[in-house]
Order: sequence, then C-alpha cells, then structure tokens
Amino acid sequence: MKELFKLIIVLFLFQVADFDDIIANDSDATITNSCVNFCYDDEPPTKKQVQRISGELDAKYNGPFSEFEKCANQVKEQKKNLQICEAKFSLKERQRMANMLTLAKKKAQIKDLKNQIKMESSAHSALTNAKDDEIDELKKEINDLKAYKGNESALLISKDEIINTLKENTINLLKAKNDQISDLRALLNEKDQQLTKYKNEGEDLSDSEIYIDGTRRIQVAGNPSFTAPFIRAVSDWTVILRRVYGNVSFSRDWNEYKNGFGDPNGGDFHIGLDNLYSMLRTRQHELYVSVKDVIGSTGYARYDNFKINHENASYNLLSVGEYKGTAGDSLSFHVGLNFTAKGRDPVYRSPNNDLGGWWFKTTKENERAWLSNLNGKYYESGIAPNKRGITWGSFSDFNYSISLTFAQMMIRPRP
Repeated sequence: MKELFKLIIVLFLFQVADFDDIIANDSDATITNSCVNFCYDDEPPTKKQVQRISGELDAKYNGPFSEFEKCANQVKEQKKNLQICEAKFSLKERQRMANMLTLAKKKAQIKDLKNQIKMESSAHSALTNAKDDEIDELKKEINDLKAYKGNESALLISKDEIINTLKENTINLLKAKNDQISDLRALLNEKDQQLTKYKNEGEDLSDSEIYIDGTRRIQVAGNPSFTAPFIRAVSDWTVILRRVYGNVSFSRDWNEYKNGFGDPNGGDFHIGLDNLYSMLRTRQHELYVSVKDVIGSTGYARYDNFKINHENASYNLLSVGEYKGTAGDSLSFHVGLNFTAKGRDPVYRSPNNDLGGWWFKTTKENERAWLSNLNGKYYESGIAPNKRGITWGSFSDFNYSISLTFAQMMIRPRP
C-alpha cells in the first residue's frame, strides 16, 4: 500500500512539475534517464519499476521519499507564491489600466487647457494690440500737446494781437456808427421839421402844389393793388380825384366810377369808388380839397373824417367830419346821400347827361340839387352856360355859371 502511494505521488509530480527541472543539477545520469524514459514510455510502469525508482529515490535522498516530498512541498509553495504573484500582477495590471485611463483623462484635460490657453493667448494678443493702438494714440496726443505747448507762446502773442486789432476795429466801427447815427438824427430832425411844416402848411398850399409828385402802387388787404398819384410822399397825401386839363370826360357810367378811370400820371383822374372804400374802411382819413378858378383864385377845404359806404349801399357819403379852410364848406350838405351816375340815376336817365357822378340830392320836384360837383363837365373858359360845370358853390358865391379850371381831392390817414 505504501508503494502504491509513492507511485501516486510520482505521477502527481509529473503532472504538476517538470521533473527534469527537479533533477537538472543531479550528477546521476541513470536516474535522470530512467525518469525520462519512464515519463515517455508508451507502457505504464510496472510495480517492479516503481519499486526500483522508489528505492533509488530513497537511496538518493537518504530516506523513504522524504526529501522528494520536501521538494514537492517547495514546488507547491513556489506555485502558491506564483499564484500570489499572478494575483499581485493582476492587481498591478488593473492599477496600470486605471492609471492609463487616468492618464488619458489627464491628457484630455491637458489638451483642453492647451486650447483654452491658446484662446486666451489670442484674446490677450488682441487686447495687447488694442492697448498698443491706444498707447500709440496717446503718444500722438502727447506729441501734439507738446507741439501745441511749444507754440503756446506764439499763439498767445498772436491772440493778443488779434484782440488788440479787434478792439481797435471795434472802436473805429463804433465811432463810424456814432457818426452815422448823428447824421441820421440830424436828417430825421430835418425830416421831422419838414413833415411838421408840410402838415402845418396843409391849409396854405401854393399854386405849385396843384401838381403831383409821383405815383405809387397801393395794396389793401383783400383787394387787388392799384396805382394812385401822391402829393409830398412824406405827408401821405393820396390823390383820389383830379381835374386839370379837361382831356378826360367824367360823363361816365356806374361801373367806370366804381373801378376808376383817367391818367394817374398827372392827368385828369378818378381813383374808383371801390378802391376809395377799401382805403377808407381800414382807418380814419382826412380829406383835402383844392380848387382854382379861371382868374387864378385858389382855395381849400379840409375835413377830418371822410368816410363812404360800400357798393351795395350806393357808396353813401357817411361822414366828412369837421371843416376848416378858405374855400367854404360845400360838402357837408351831401352827407347821407347816395352816389349816382349813368345807369343808376333815377332822375337823369338821358345818355347825354353831363353832370357826371356825385352825391346828388333829389328834390321834391324830382330835380337834382347840389352845392358841389367836382365831376361836372370841364370848361376851359371857366364859364358853364348850363350850370353843370365843375363847381364848389361856397368858393364861387354859389354862382354855378362859374366852372373851376382846377379841382383836386386828396386823402391821408389820420395820425
């Protein structure tokens, strides 16, 4: 039984270890060869062979297989150590793999950090370039300031010179303006004196004043402009009626008296009742009437509130105001009367009516009555055989056979 156990141990050793390694350093070639032969025989060993090998092993290792068992135990111990090493190696491998994974993560982090550093480097580069540009701009400003500072003294001197020049020029201009103002004041005083003289002389116009001084365009709001002659521009006298040559017939119809007719440039002229109304309605006006007979006698009549109505009211003579003058008052009689002319004359319907248009009064006998009529027929001889000439009754002692050779009506706004 013991021998069988030994055989089993030998077979086990052949399975778990290379027997050549166990006896590699042994000098007994017989045992080695026998072991080799035993291990590689085709036939299984016999009991005798096993006993022989066992005896040889006992003789070799001085005991009944004790040294061999010790060697087998050492082999087991080494195998166990090997397993421990393998376990340790497996742990190391896992640690290596974990380290490799950690290293991969670190590499990825390093790559991200490199990209971030690259981006931050680009941003820093851009910021640095911007700062460099800003620094260059500041350097330029500093250089400009230095240049300006270098020229500051010259600029201050130039500034003082300019200020002194301006002061001198201003003083000269002020002197010139003062001289002009003095001249203008003297001229205004002269004009005021002339205006006062003209206004005060209104009642005493000489024969030379029967001639106009020019014409001007008059524009009243809401009406077309028109031309009218004037006497003494500074006195604002505007001529509204003029009889001087007799070359213009005043035997006109209603529309002609409404719109005006004649020559405003010094000839016989009527301004037109529409134009006269548009002027009078804006403000209060005074009226100045000049008359002259054939023997050269002159006179005037002045009224301070001359006013007429519109066409629908037949240009009714609303007011003449207070009278003063040398020709007598022959117009107040006509206040309240309508203007009549051919086409709108209920009494004289004949087309040959030579009375002209005026503020006539109708009597109970249906006759015309008047104290004045400056639109009558012109007689160069100064005599009206039919008593229908140019008349201002109070100036001719109410002798209506006397026809005036000059008559003029003027208006101007009251001051």
